[in-house]
Amino acid sequence: MKTIKEVCEMFDVTRKTLRGYDECGLLHPSARSEDGNQSWLYDEAAINTLWLIQIMIEVGYERKEVKEKLEDRSLKMVDLCDELLEKLNKKRNHLDNMANMLNGMKVACRLPVHVIKALAEDGEENVDFFAKELAEAGGWKKALDEETFLLDSNLSSDDWLSLEMYMSLVAIGKLKKKPINAEDVKNCFVNFTQILWKMMKRGVEEDEELDMEMCVKALEEITQEDFDEVYSDIRDELLDDEDLAEALKVTCGQDGYEFILKVLGKYKMKKPNFKIDREEEQNDEE
Repeated sequence: MKTIKEVCEMFDVTRKTLRGYDECGLLHPSARSEDGNQSWLYDEAAINTLWLIQIMIEVGYERKEVKEKLEDRSLKMVDLCDELLEKLNKKRNHLDNMANMLNGMKVACRLPVHVIKALAEDGEENVDFFAKELAEAGGWKKALDEETFLLDSNLSSDDWLSLEMYMSLVAIGKLKKKPINAEDVKNCFVNFTQILWKMMKRGVEEDEELDMEMCVKALEEITQEDFDEVYSDIRDELLDDEDLAEALKVTCGQDGYEFILKVLGKYKMKKPNFKIDREEEQNDEE
């Protein structure tokens, strides 16, 4: 037997709710404690009934409807479970879509204005657009099915950075109708290289076998020409990812994907100012 306090904690309901169930005949306590308080007690059967009640309330039934369902002796439990499961799945999909929209907003907030404008180039400016794009990017693959999109809200910082990078590539693909030397195209390419640099830098920082100070010093001394080769290798490795290529084709179309390849092949990544990063690290230590 469980006390009313334990039941309230178990189902996240108030004593007032349970008293209401008792008054309307929906669920009565199984017994009362023998101490002076005579607290309400609930046995296993009552707990199981309460589960059904709370599920039906959750999917939208009124208390009167719940009582009718529970008192309907002709209703088979299997049929009731199937009915509730269908309603719960619809509600879960709805909640997943809302969570997905919020995740889309989170990533959109990280992107520069010119990238957001590029993403909305084909006229879709609502947040659902970002949610759908991100779902297609999840792990570089479309999530769930054609009607329901889901993006894990517990993504790591590395995953979010990867999604930002993906969205920067999509932004370039969305500008496929513009000249390759258009200012919007150049700005989106610069944003892509900035995110790519963050990923490169994080990779170096997380490699415990590398001497960070020596790496920074080597990178400071590298010429732009040598850095172009580094960028080319990383760019080619990135574009060799078949899942990424497929996701970009789905999102931007074949012509958008080819435009991305042209832009990444035409422009060079400007060598970052490593000295600034180094000074910031020294200031943090002080």
